[in-house]
Amino acid sequence: MNGLFFSLLALFVGILLVAGALRKPAPLGVGWKELKGARLFLNEKTFRINHPVQLSGRPDQVWRRRDKKLIPVETKKRDYPRAYPSDALQLSAQRFLIVHAGKARADEFAGHGFVRAVAKNGGARFIRVPLFSDEDVIAHYQRTRALMAGKARPSASPSKALCSGCGHRTRCPEAASSSTSKRR
Repeated sequence: MNGLFFSLLALFVGILLVAGALRKPAPLGVGWKELKGARLFLNEKTFRINHPVQLSGRPDQVWRRRDKKLIPVETKKRDYPRAYPSDALQLSAQRFLIVHAGKARADEFAGHGFVRAVAKNGGARFIRVPLFSDEDVIAHYQRTRALMAGKARPSASPSKALCSGCGHRTRCPEAASSSTSKRR
């Protein structure tokens, strides 16, 4: 369920500010510079909460910097080292889980996390991504639940590649109208 939840959320992340912030990856090594001297706070620990929403997940790593701020880090294998809005949502949901499980306070987290993007050639780049608010995490959760229950209509992704692989494509009026216009 957790993987399905985050996969579905990835399809509906449309916050343009986050997308704009993710277009230009941080220079190689910037994450290590920021995390220099940090101590590992959590590693691959599963969390489950029932309030304010029912959610579970397993953050890859959370680091505590010298200034005591917590930084979530998610490792992704990619053809090209980049971050997506869904990565920011995943890191935000992980912070949400940790806070609502009582393992840390919201003010202990920095306003960003890192995607450790590992390329096929073995190189890695730490890409800084902004974290969503708790309200945004809850809104994405509720939208996903409504879509899964058939109580909300899916909308087309601004990305044709994401739209073409979406599991809701057969029910999506925007996808149907775009395929109709292509046949004309």
